[in-house]
Formats: sequence, structure tokens, C-alpha cells
Amino acid sequence: MSSQNIEVVTASGPRARISRLKMFALAAAVLLIVIAVYVWSGLFASAGEQAATQESSLVSPDDLRALNDAPRIATQLAAKLEKSPNDPDGWALLARTHAKLGEHAKAKAAFQRALALRDTDAGLMADYADTLAFLNNQSFDGEPAQMIERALAIDPKNNAALMLSGLAAFDQQQYAQAIKQWEKVVKSAGPKTPIGMQAQGAIDEARKRSASAQ
Repeated sequence: MSSQNIEVVTASGPRARISRLKMFALAAAVLLIVIAVYVWSGLFASAGEQAATQESSLVSPDDLRALNDAPRIATQLAAKLEKSPNDPDGWALLARTHAKLGEHAKAKAAFQRALALRDTDAGLMADYADTLAFLNNQSFDGEPAQMIERALAIDPKNNAALMLSGLAAFDQQQYAQAIKQWEKVVKSAGPKTPIGMQAQGAIDEARKRSASAQ
């Protein structure tokens, strides 16, 4: 991670803003989420096409159309969930889609519906904390931090929660704690994985900040 990826403001002392690092709480790419919405909503023509879409790692013309259609698909998914509200997977998918679209208030409401049905899902809690931070003036203070703690209490090895926990510590200039959390991600995910490399970059940045503060 470069210093550009952790923006710092000085209104009340050095403070890391929410950045691309934080977005690893929503680790699935926009493309994969939108494809999942298509599959979940039954918008593909056949089960065979659904299976092919889920298994393919290539970007097809249909996938690109899905990206452009994401807002409309989210609306359709929300309408479907109002008729079948007891589906935690559907609410989680809608919440993550809204979050990826930058619709954080809508994402918050959908996360709440999902967590009401599945209150022991650490990954879901981490993603919810991510959205709460956006709505909390890009800060983990208060409820976002509490949600991260709940996620790690359920699953201490959840990489999304660990990434956010590290960023929350970094935000408070608690660099040793941030490094500790991010090192767990590198060890768990592997140093060559995208999230492992992101975590390692964050560790490097935290070490630079720590050295310059001494």
C-alpha cells in the first residue's frame, strides 16, 4: 500500500481516513456481486447458464451489462425481498450491492435486515461495520468499532474484520496494534494473495508512520 491509499487529515491531528484498504471488508469485486445478484434473482435464463457464470473467471458481455445494470438489479432484488423477507442471503447480497454502489444508507438498512436473521455471521458484521464507518464521518469510533469487536469475538481469524480492526487502530495512530492485526491477515491469506499483499502494504505504511513518529 502506498501513502496515497491512506489519506491523512490534520483537523484534529494526523488521522487516517477510510481508504481503499477498508474496502477489503467488501472483498468480492463489484462484478462478482452483481453476477451473484443476477443468479440469486433468477434473472439468468437457465440453471446451466447460472452454473457457467458462477464458475467462469472471465468477463463476458453479459457481465459488463450486469455492471451497468447494477442499480436496476438492486431495485429488483429489494422488491423481491419485500415479498420474501426471511432470506438472510438475499438481504446480505442487497446490502453489499448497495455498499458497492456507494448507497450506504440503503446498505445499512439491508445489513440490519440480514443480521436480524443471521446474527452470528462475522463476515456480515465486518461488512456492516464498513458501511457504518462511511456513515460515521468515515470513522470507526463507536458502533463501527463495536461491530468489528463482535465479528472478531465470533471469528478471530476473519480477514475482513482483521483488516478493519487494523485500520481502526491505524486511524488512532496505534501502529503496533494495526501491524499485529494485519500480520494475521498475511499469515492467514498468504503473502501473494490480493488481500495478503494489501495487508503487507498497510504494514509497511504503518511501520513508516511509527518510525517517523518516534
